[in-house]
Amino acid sequence: MVKVSKLAEYQPVDLKLGIKSSMPNVKSAIALVLLLGLTAENSYSVSYSIENEDTIVIQDSVFDSLVSVLREILKDEGIALDDFRNNLNDNQLFNSQIEALIVTFELCYELARFSFNNKQLAFSSERTGGKRYAKSIEFTSNIDYVELIATGNERKFYLVLLNWLGFRTLVDSETENKLVKLLTLISEKAIYKIKDGDTDVIFNNLSIYKPLQEHSSIHLASDEEPKGSFRILTSILRGGLNSYIKYHRSVVESKVEKDELVGYINRVEKYLELENKKLSLESQNKTQVTDVEESLENDERVTGGENVLFYGVPGSGKSHTLETEFGKENMVRVVFHPDYMNTDFIGQILPSIKEDDTISYEFKPGPFTKVMEQAYKNPSNMYYLVIEEINRGNAPAIFGEIFQLLDRTEDGESKYAVVNYDVAKVIYGIEDRPIKIPSNLTLLATMNTSDQNVFTLDTAFQRRWNMRMIVNDINSAEHRDESIADSTVTWGKFNTIINELILSSNTNILSSEDKRLGAYFISPTDLRRKDEVERSFSEKVIKYLWDDAFKFSRDKLFDTSTLKSLEDVILMFITQTGDARFNIFKEDIKKSLVFKPSVVTNEDSEEIEASVTQTEGVENE
Repeated sequence: MVKVSKLAEYQPVDLKLGIKSSMPNVKSAIALVLLLGLTAENSYSVSYSIENEDTIVIQDSVFDSLVSVLREILKDEGIALDDFRNNLNDNQLFNSQIEALIVTFELCYELARFSFNNKQLAFSSERTGGKRYAKSIEFTSNIDYVELIATGNERKFYLVLLNWLGFRTLVDSETENKLVKLLTLISEKAIYKIKDGDTDVIFNNLSIYKPLQEHSSIHLASDEEPKGSFRILTSILRGGLNSYIKYHRSVVESKVEKDELVGYINRVEKYLELENKKLSLESQNKTQVTDVEESLENDERVTGGENVLFYGVPGSGKSHTLETEFGKENMVRVVFHPDYMNTDFIGQILPSIKEDDTISYEFKPGPFTKVMEQAYKNPSNMYYLVIEEINRGNAPAIFGEIFQLLDRTEDGESKYAVVNYDVAKVIYGIEDRPIKIPSNLTLLATMNTSDQNVFTLDTAFQRRWNMRMIVNDINSAEHRDESIADSTVTWGKFNTIINELILSSNTNILSSEDKRLGAYFISPTDLRRKDEVERSFSEKVIKYLWDDAFKFSRDKLFDTSTLKSLEDVILMFITQTGDARFNIFKEDIKKSLVFKPSVVTNEDSEEIEASVTQTEGVENE
């Protein structure tokens, strides 16, 4: 026994409220869609165009089908077949971008669905370059209502459509009015958006009709450039394609008597109420508002989100570069460390005491979920999640399943989605929607190369980031000519000499270059302090050199014959004055530091290298 099939589930419709779509001469486009729908061989779809260099033209077989139906009328009206073909090829179905066709015929009229014949093409493929691609149309059951009007009245109906195409045919006003009335009826579910100051106003035709019950006219305009279906609506109204309202220079007035308008308003309102029944089955998880907001935010979303990992030696200026290039607005910053966990980053379920002293368990979103929510709900802005010291925590474990989202499309959205009910509930308001990183969220991370032994970033993780090395350029540092405390030694010269020694003294150590002092290892503020500069410098820079950079070869830099501990080194540095502070170093190193003026030149670098080489030679002997 064959049983009834289960109710089909359909994907939410993308409202494209932010697309800059336009449809000039919308009447001619509607006329051609109706002609194609009424003459299609299989009655539900037609591949109507083929590519001709950068343009598209009507398929010969489709043209022949139209002519077979209209031949007698074309002959009677004196319309040559070549003129008819040229007229069709100039129609917006061949000239407009597919997104404008989608907005007009899927969202405003629900007459047909447009698609590229090449299914690999994205709907955005026609936005730039002017090239048009072959398309197909799949008709909805609304075409059957059109057929009801046309049946038994075909000649008058086709004459109306030919007139709308631009031919000078005699139009029967009654037939035309019926068609306009039908188009009005099937457009009542369309949703539009305008900007009123800083507020987005979402509305439909009913929102226009209702004020006209009490007012002779209303102002219908957006405070920003018209977009999406609202742009099409203005074309529809200018074309006289609504039976109840007329539009001129942003002013809307009623076409009919008040009683007739009030009656129609009530009927439309009841229709929309009943139309909502299809959503009631999904009310546990979804609402109509959620679908509208979802489509709105996707349509006008900023693109270009990416994952960028800045790496370099400590103090090379990674955070400074990041802040300079991306600013501070819409930025959330976190720091990874060995105790940082997935629940800290994504979120976790924690107990919460309510007002009646009962305990409930609620999901508390972490910084990743919070910035995802902000980016999703504010599509016109780019948001940034900054992860400082990404390799000081176990990054793959911290990301968990979110790791899959790091693969991005060209627009910057996640290529793949993952299921996380708690996160989805926070971001989208529904639990059962797979989550993706939106195209207006950029992930920025920093990593000290000298810290790679903390937690290694595996290849699979790293390849999902655009790796960007920050060059350790002391000559670009704003404080390179600042003297260290009361000495004649500048930070630029000190940095250059010590880094040269690090590289030459640790040639057998693979990570020696990562032990170098970054140009901003010590900040300009620390060097410009009038008090305790020597203490700040010694406990940041000198301590690092003793404990880390020269941990296994201290005698190559420090005077270890007299200084046996870090305490000895720091005490000498802070108790001495002027250049004598550098008595902590071997005599050859000290001489190379104080020998030349403070500005580091190429000649200085050559003498520094010579000094370092000479020092090594003496030690080897």
